[in-house]
Amino acid sequence: MKNRSIARKFAAVALAAACLGGSVSASADTPATGFIPLLPPIIDPSIFFAKPTQYTCGLATGGSPALYVSRDIQLNSYEAWSVDATTMRYWAPSAGAYSFRIVIRDTDRYGDIITRSAVKTITLAAATPLNVTTRFGNAWTGDTTRLSISHEEVTGPSALHFVQSPVVCGNAALSEIGGAMPGPAIDIGLIVTGDTNKTDTEVVEYNIPSINKYFITGRTDEKALLDAQPTVFVRTGKKFTVPAKNTYGNVYDVYRFFSPAPGAQSHVFVDKVDRDWLLSIPGTGLVDEGADFGTIKPDNAGVCPTYARKKIYRSFHSTPVVGQRNHRYSTTLADHNAMLLQGWLDEKVVFCAYN
Repeated sequence: MKNRSIARKFAAVALAAACLGGSVSASADTPATGFIPLLPPIIDPSIFFAKPTQYTCGLATGGSPALYVSRDIQLNSYEAWSVDATTMRYWAPSAGAYSFRIVIRDTDRYGDIITRSAVKTITLAAATPLNVTTRFGNAWTGDTTRLSISHEEVTGPSALHFVQSPVVCGNAALSEIGGAMPGPAIDIGLIVTGDTNKTDTEVVEYNIPSINKYFITGRTDEKALLDAQPTVFVRTGKKFTVPAKNTYGNVYDVYRFFSPAPGAQSHVFVDKVDRDWLLSIPGTGLVDEGADFGTIKPDNAGVCPTYARKKIYRSFHSTPVVGQRNHRYSTTLADHNAMLLQGWLDEKVVFCAYN
Protein backbone atom coordinates (compact mmCIF):
# COMPACT_ATOMS: atom_id res chain seq x y z
CA MET A 1 0.00 0.00 0.00
CA LYS A 2 1.08 3.56 -0.66
CA ASN A 3 1.05 4.59 2.99
CA ARG A 4 3.28 1.72 4.07
CA SER A 5 6.00 2.56 1.55
CA ILE A 6 5.92 6.21 2.60
CA ALA A 7 6.23 5.34 6.26
CA ARG A 8 9.13 3.00 5.62
CA LYS A 9 10.91 5.70 3.66
CA PHE A 10 10.68 8.02 6.63
CA ALA A 11 11.75 5.28 9.03
CA ALA A 12 14.87 4.88 6.94
CA VAL A 13 15.74 8.56 7.36
CA ALA A 14 15.01 8.70 11.10
CA LEU A 15 11.42 9.80 10.32
CA ALA A 16 12.49 13.44 10.16
CA ALA A 17 9.49 14.54 8.12
CA ALA A 18 5.69 14.55 7.89
CA CYS A 19 3.36 12.32 5.94
CA LEU A 20 -0.21 11.15 5.49
CA GLY A 21 -0.70 8.29 3.09
CA GLY A 22 -2.99 5.34 2.88
CA SER A 23 -5.62 3.83 0.71
CA VAL A 24 -8.92 2.02 1.12
CA SER A 25 -10.63 -0.04 -1.52
CA ALA A 26 -12.69 2.27 -3.67
CA SER A 27 -16.40 1.81 -4.18
CA ALA A 28 -17.75 0.77 -7.54
CA ASP A 29 -19.93 3.90 -7.37
CA THR A 30 -18.20 6.55 -9.48
CA PRO A 31 -19.76 10.03 -9.36
CA ALA A 32 -19.55 12.25 -12.41
CA THR A 33 -16.93 14.47 -10.76
CA GLY A 34 -14.49 11.56 -10.67
CA PHE A 35 -14.09 11.63 -6.89
CA ILE A 36 -13.78 8.10 -5.51
CA PRO A 37 -13.95 8.35 -1.73
CA LEU A 38 -11.38 6.76 0.54
CA LEU A 39 -13.68 6.09 3.45
CA PRO A 40 -12.43 4.61 6.71
CA PRO A 41 -14.36 1.80 8.40
CA ILE A 42 -17.52 3.14 10.00
CA ILE A 43 -16.97 4.14 13.61
CA ASP A 44 -20.30 4.26 15.39
CA PRO A 45 -20.29 6.12 18.72
CA SER A 46 -23.95 6.95 18.01
CA ILE A 47 -24.94 3.59 19.47
CA PHE A 48 -24.14 5.13 22.83
CA PHE A 49 -24.70 8.84 22.11
CA ALA A 50 -27.90 9.54 20.22
CA LYS A 51 -27.89 12.55 17.88
CA PRO A 52 -30.81 14.95 17.52
CA THR A 53 -33.37 14.55 14.75
CA GLN A 54 -32.61 16.82 11.78
CA TYR A 55 -35.34 15.73 9.39
CA THR A 56 -38.54 13.83 9.93
CA CYS A 57 -41.50 12.80 7.82
CA GLY A 58 -43.88 10.52 9.68
CA LEU A 59 -43.41 6.79 9.36
CA ALA A 60 -46.62 5.00 8.42
CA THR A 61 -48.39 2.77 10.90
CA GLY A 62 -49.93 0.70 8.13
CA GLY A 63 -48.13 -1.18 5.41
CA SER A 64 -48.78 -0.61 1.73
CA PRO A 65 -45.88 -0.41 -0.72
CA ALA A 66 -45.23 2.84 -2.53
CA LEU A 67 -42.12 2.64 -4.68
CA TYR A 68 -39.16 0.37 -5.12
CA VAL A 69 -36.04 1.39 -3.25
CA SER A 70 -34.38 1.96 -6.62
CA ARG A 71 -35.67 5.52 -6.24
CA ASP A 72 -33.46 7.97 -4.33
CA ILE A 73 -34.69 10.33 -1.63
CA GLN A 74 -33.29 13.83 -1.90
CA LEU A 75 -33.33 16.26 1.00
CA ASN A 76 -33.27 19.73 -0.50
CA SER A 77 -32.23 21.80 2.53
CA TYR A 78 -30.28 19.79 5.07
CA GLU A 79 -28.97 22.17 7.71
CA ALA A 80 -27.06 19.76 9.97
CA TRP A 81 -23.31 19.06 9.82
CA SER A 82 -23.48 15.28 9.91
CA VAL A 83 -25.67 12.28 9.18
CA ASP A 84 -25.67 9.83 12.04
CA ALA A 85 -28.57 7.52 11.17
CA THR A 86 -31.61 7.12 8.94
CA THR A 87 -34.84 5.32 9.79
CA MET A 88 -37.24 4.16 7.06
CA ARG A 89 -40.14 1.74 6.76
CA TYR A 90 -39.79 -1.18 4.35
CA TRP A 91 -42.22 -3.71 2.82
CA ALA A 92 -41.79 -6.74 0.54
CA PRO A 93 -44.32 -9.17 -0.95
CA SER A 94 -42.20 -12.22 -0.08
CA ALA A 95 -40.77 -13.22 3.29
CA GLY A 96 -37.04 -13.60 3.68
CA ALA A 97 -33.70 -11.85 4.16
CA TYR A 98 -33.06 -8.61 2.27
CA SER A 99 -29.66 -6.93 2.05
CA PHE A 100 -28.73 -3.42 0.94
CA ARG A 101 -26.24 -0.64 1.42
CA ILE A 102 -27.30 2.99 1.83
CA VAL A 103 -25.09 5.55 0.10
CA ILE A 104 -25.38 9.25 0.97
CA ARG A 105 -24.16 11.75 -1.61
CA ASP A 106 -23.82 15.46 -2.02
CA THR A 107 -26.79 16.53 -4.23
CA ASP A 108 -27.93 13.51 -6.26
CA ARG A 109 -26.93 10.02 -7.38
CA TYR A 110 -24.26 11.54 -9.62
CA GLY A 111 -22.75 13.64 -6.83
CA ASP A 112 -19.79 12.97 -4.58
CA ILE A 113 -20.17 10.19 -2.01
CA ILE A 114 -20.20 11.46 1.58
CA THR A 115 -20.57 8.09 3.28
CA ARG A 116 -21.72 4.51 2.80
CA SER A 117 -23.29 2.24 5.37
CA ALA A 118 -22.10 -1.27 5.91
CA VAL A 119 -24.17 -3.83 4.01
CA LYS A 120 -27.31 -4.28 6.09
CA THR A 121 -29.46 -7.41 6.19
CA ILE A 122 -33.03 -7.36 7.48
CA THR A 123 -35.63 -10.12 7.74
CA LEU A 124 -39.14 -9.31 6.56
CA ALA A 125 -42.34 -11.26 6.88
CA ALA A 126 -44.46 -11.28 3.71
CA ALA A 127 -46.39 -8.02 3.26
CA THR A 128 -45.51 -6.96 6.79
CA PRO A 129 -43.79 -3.55 7.14
CA LEU A 130 -40.78 -2.97 9.35
CA ASN A 131 -39.09 0.20 10.59
CA VAL A 132 -35.31 -0.08 10.09
CA THR A 133 -32.52 2.20 11.34
CA THR A 134 -29.23 2.35 9.42
CA ARG A 135 -26.20 3.99 11.03
CA PHE A 136 -23.33 5.93 9.47
CA GLY A 137 -21.11 6.61 12.48
CA ASN A 138 -21.98 10.33 12.45
CA ALA A 139 -20.67 11.09 8.97
CA TRP A 140 -19.53 14.69 8.40
CA THR A 141 -21.40 16.45 5.58
CA GLY A 142 -19.51 19.76 5.46
CA ASP A 143 -21.60 22.70 4.32
CA THR A 144 -23.64 20.55 1.93
CA THR A 145 -27.33 21.44 2.01
CA ARG A 146 -28.68 18.82 -0.43
CA LEU A 147 -28.30 15.14 0.33
CA SER A 148 -29.25 12.12 -1.77
CA ILE A 149 -30.05 8.86 0.02
CA SER A 150 -29.65 5.82 -2.27
CA HIS A 151 -30.21 2.11 -1.71
CA GLU A 152 -27.61 0.05 -3.56
CA GLU A 153 -26.49 -3.58 -3.75
CA VAL A 154 -30.08 -4.61 -3.01
CA THR A 155 -30.79 -8.37 -2.86
CA GLY A 156 -33.70 -10.47 -1.63
CA PRO A 157 -36.36 -12.96 -2.66
CA SER A 158 -38.57 -10.23 -4.14
CA ALA A 159 -38.61 -6.49 -4.73
CA LEU A 160 -37.96 -4.25 -1.72
CA HIS A 161 -40.26 -1.25 -1.28
CA PHE A 162 -40.40 1.96 0.68
CA VAL A 163 -43.61 2.56 2.62
CA GLN A 164 -45.31 5.86 1.91
CA SER A 165 -45.73 8.35 4.73
CA PRO A 166 -49.25 9.25 5.84
CA VAL A 167 -48.29 12.94 5.76
CA VAL A 168 -46.85 15.33 3.20
CA CYS A 169 -43.04 15.39 3.37
CA GLY A 170 -41.73 18.90 2.93
CA ASN A 171 -38.19 19.62 1.78
CA ALA A 172 -37.81 16.22 0.09
CA ALA A 173 -38.29 14.65 -3.32
CA LEU A 174 -37.80 11.33 -5.07
CA SER A 175 -35.64 10.65 -8.10
CA GLU A 176 -36.41 8.92 -11.33
CA ILE A 177 -35.33 5.27 -11.41
CA GLY A 178 -32.00 6.28 -12.94
CA GLY A 179 -31.30 8.81 -10.20
CA ALA A 180 -32.23 11.99 -12.08
CA MET A 181 -34.20 14.70 -10.32
CA PRO A 182 -37.02 15.43 -10.03
CA GLY A 183 -39.06 12.27 -9.90
CA PRO A 184 -42.52 11.35 -8.62
CA ALA A 185 -44.10 13.55 -5.97
CA ILE A 186 -44.70 10.75 -3.46
CA ASP A 187 -43.82 11.07 0.21
CA ILE A 188 -41.62 8.47 1.88
CA GLY A 189 -41.45 8.20 5.65
CA LEU A 190 -37.96 9.13 6.83
CA ILE A 191 -36.12 10.18 9.98
CA VAL A 192 -32.55 11.54 9.80
CA THR A 193 -30.40 12.28 12.84
CA GLY A 194 -27.13 14.21 13.01
CA ASP A 195 -25.18 17.04 14.64
CA THR A 196 -26.73 20.49 14.55
CA ASN A 197 -23.42 22.22 15.27
CA LYS A 198 -20.14 21.64 13.46
CA THR A 199 -17.01 20.52 15.27
CA ASP A 200 -13.90 21.54 13.40
CA THR A 201 -10.23 22.39 13.85
CA GLU A 202 -8.23 25.29 12.45
CA VAL A 203 -4.77 24.08 11.44
CA VAL A 204 -2.18 26.86 11.47
CA GLU A 205 1.22 26.96 9.74
CA TYR A 206 4.38 28.29 11.41
CA ASN A 207 7.86 28.93 10.10
CA ILE A 208 10.95 28.54 12.28
CA PRO A 209 13.39 31.05 10.71
CA SER A 210 16.46 29.84 12.61
CA ILE A 211 16.35 26.47 10.85
CA ASN A 212 14.01 27.41 7.98
CA LYS A 213 11.46 24.71 8.73
CA TYR A 214 7.69 24.66 8.53
CA PHE A 215 5.33 23.21 11.10
CA ILE A 216 1.53 22.84 11.32
CA THR A 217 -0.67 22.27 14.34
CA GLY A 218 -4.36 22.14 15.10
CA ARG A 219 -3.91 22.13 18.88
CA THR A 220 -5.26 25.19 20.66
CA ASP A 221 -2.90 25.02 23.64
CA GLU A 222 0.09 24.50 21.36
CA LYS A 223 -0.80 27.50 19.21
CA ALA A 224 -0.85 29.63 22.35
CA LEU A 225 2.61 28.40 23.36
CA LEU A 226 4.05 29.05 19.90
CA ASP A 227 2.39 32.46 19.61
CA ALA A 228 4.06 33.41 22.91
CA GLN A 229 7.42 33.13 21.10
CA PRO A 230 6.71 35.16 17.93
CA THR A 231 10.37 35.59 16.95
CA VAL A 232 11.03 31.84 17.17
CA PHE A 233 7.75 30.55 15.71
CA VAL A 234 6.38 32.86 13.04
CA ARG A 235 2.85 32.46 11.71
CA THR A 236 2.97 32.43 7.92
CA GLY A 237 -0.66 33.48 7.65
CA LYS A 238 -1.56 30.17 6.03
CA LYS A 239 -4.19 27.99 7.67
CA PHE A 240 -7.00 25.60 6.84
CA THR A 241 -10.07 24.21 8.58
CA VAL A 242 -10.80 20.50 8.81
CA PRO A 243 -13.25 18.33 10.76
CA ALA A 244 -12.30 17.72 14.38
CA LYS A 245 -10.62 14.48 15.41
CA ASN A 246 -12.50 11.60 17.06
CA THR A 247 -15.89 12.94 15.97
CA TYR A 248 -17.00 11.78 12.52
CA GLY A 249 -17.16 8.26 11.12
CA ASN A 250 -16.11 9.21 7.57
CA VAL A 251 -13.11 11.31 8.66
CA TYR A 252 -9.53 10.11 9.03
CA ASP A 253 -7.75 11.18 12.19
CA VAL A 254 -4.22 12.50 11.61
CA TYR A 255 -1.78 11.31 14.27
CA ARG A 256 1.52 12.92 15.22
CA PHE A 257 4.86 11.58 16.36
CA PHE A 258 7.88 13.59 17.53
CA SER A 259 11.40 12.62 16.58
CA PRO A 260 13.70 14.03 19.32
CA ALA A 261 16.97 12.94 17.66
CA PRO A 262 19.60 15.70 18.07
CA GLY A 263 20.00 17.68 14.87
CA ALA A 264 16.97 16.05 13.30
CA GLN A 265 14.09 17.07 15.53
CA SER A 266 10.83 17.01 13.63
CA HIS A 267 7.25 15.80 13.62
CA VAL A 268 5.72 12.97 11.66
CA PHE A 269 2.04 13.10 10.62
CA VAL A 270 0.50 9.73 9.76
CA ASP A 271 -2.87 8.02 9.50
CA LYS A 272 -3.97 5.33 11.95
CA VAL A 273 -2.66 2.45 9.84
CA ASP A 274 0.87 3.85 9.86
CA ARG A 275 0.55 4.95 13.48
CA ASP A 276 -0.18 1.39 14.56
CA TRP A 277 2.62 0.10 12.33
CA LEU A 278 5.16 2.53 13.78
CA LEU A 279 4.13 1.69 17.33
CA SER A 280 4.82 -1.96 16.57
CA ILE A 281 8.45 -1.23 15.65
CA PRO A 282 10.86 -1.27 18.61
CA GLY A 283 13.59 1.31 18.97
CA THR A 284 12.36 4.08 16.64
CA GLY A 285 12.75 6.69 19.38
CA LEU A 286 9.52 8.32 18.25
CA VAL A 287 7.24 9.91 20.83
CA ASP A 288 3.53 9.26 20.17
CA GLU A 289 1.71 12.59 20.51
CA GLY A 290 -1.75 11.29 19.60
CA ALA A 291 -4.31 12.58 17.11
CA ASP A 292 -3.97 16.19 15.99
CA PHE A 293 -6.92 16.79 13.67
CA GLY A 294 -9.23 15.06 11.22
CA THR A 295 -9.23 15.13 7.45
CA ILE A 296 -11.04 13.93 4.37
CA LYS A 297 -8.57 12.17 2.08
CA PRO A 298 -8.37 12.96 -1.62
CA ASP A 299 -8.88 10.06 -3.95
CA ASN A 300 -5.97 8.38 -5.70
CA ALA A 301 -6.12 10.99 -8.48
CA GLY A 302 -5.78 13.85 -5.96
CA VAL A 303 -9.43 14.93 -6.32
CA CYS A 304 -11.22 16.39 -3.29
CA PRO A 305 -15.01 16.04 -2.85
CA THR A 306 -17.43 18.91 -3.21
CA TYR A 307 -18.15 18.94 0.53
CA ALA A 308 -14.42 19.38 1.36
CA ARG A 309 -13.11 20.99 -1.79
CA LYS A 310 -10.06 22.85 -0.39
CA LYS A 311 -6.90 21.02 -1.55
CA ILE A 312 -3.87 20.93 0.75
CA TYR A 313 -0.65 20.17 -1.13
CA ARG A 314 2.50 18.65 0.32
CA SER A 315 6.08 19.29 -0.80
CA PHE A 316 9.28 17.75 0.58
CA HIS A 317 12.71 19.32 1.00
CA SER A 318 14.95 16.38 0.19
CA THR A 319 18.55 16.82 1.23
CA PRO A 320 21.38 14.52 2.39
CA VAL A 321 21.43 16.47 5.65
CA VAL A 322 18.74 14.75 7.73
CA GLY A 323 18.24 17.73 10.04
CA GLN A 324 17.29 19.95 7.10
CA ARG A 325 14.63 17.68 5.70
CA ASN A 326 11.14 19.10 5.99
CA HIS A 327 7.66 18.99 4.55
CA ARG A 328 5.43 21.94 3.83
CA TYR A 329 1.66 21.81 3.56
CA SER A 330 0.47 24.53 1.16
CA THR A 331 -3.07 25.85 1.03
CA THR A 332 -2.84 27.11 -2.55
CA LEU A 333 -1.41 25.72 -5.77
CA ALA A 334 0.60 28.93 -6.21
CA ASP A 335 2.36 28.45 -2.86
CA HIS A 336 2.96 24.79 -3.68
CA ASN A 337 4.46 25.61 -7.07
CA ALA A 338 6.72 28.20 -5.44
CA MET A 339 8.20 25.46 -3.25
CA LEU A 340 8.74 23.26 -6.31
CA LEU A 341 10.66 26.07 -8.00
CA GLN A 342 12.97 26.06 -4.98
CA GLY A 343 13.73 22.40 -5.59
CA TRP A 344 11.26 20.82 -3.18
CA LEU A 345 9.68 17.56 -4.31
CA ASP A 346 6.02 17.41 -5.33
CA GLU A 347 4.02 15.02 -3.12
CA LYS A 348 0.66 16.15 -4.49
CA VAL A 349 -2.62 16.65 -2.62
CA VAL A 350 -2.74 14.97 0.81
CA PHE A 351 -5.64 16.62 2.69
CA CYS A 352 -9.08 17.92 1.75
CA ALA A 353 -10.11 20.83 3.95
CA TYR A 354 -13.39 22.59 4.63
CA ASN A 355 -11.96 26.06 3.94
